[in-house]
Amino acid sequence: MDALLKKPVLLTIGLVVVLIVILLISGANTTMNIFAIVVILALIAMVWFKYLQEKNSKDSSPVIPHVEESAPLNAEPEKQEKTAFPEEDEDIRTKTGSPCEKAGVYVCKDHPKRTVTMKEGNRFPPCRGIKKGHSTVWILKE
Repeated sequence: MDALLKKPVLLTIGLVVVLIVILLISGANTTMNIFAIVVILALIAMVWFKYLQEKNSKDSSPVIPHVEESAPLNAEPEKQEKTAFPEEDEDIRTKTGSPCEKAGVYVCKDHPKRTVTMKEGNRFPPCRGIKKGHSTVWILKE
């Protein structure tokens, strides 16, 4: 059973058991029985509503990759070191917003000290270059 589904099922079973105990204890007290049924049904509805919210948020939430900041944001572009990239025909290059096809560490074309560790299927973030983010070409480090 899915771990996310296990908790609401156990809570529902527990609430039904509590309802049965309340109904057995209260006996023929109709007002108490109706009140107990309404409260327990409301609690069960809340449990399943929360489960659906968590399930939908897990399905739709984007995976945020780990971005490694290795140079200060206020550094000037002229002072940043340029690193040599491998030959272009061997490079794996992709743009901001594209899905990652090969996991690894990618470097920004414009800011060689800015790297991002990507997993397959995650979308590439903007580069947090100098002072503000920008769209870029990400190149896989070999």
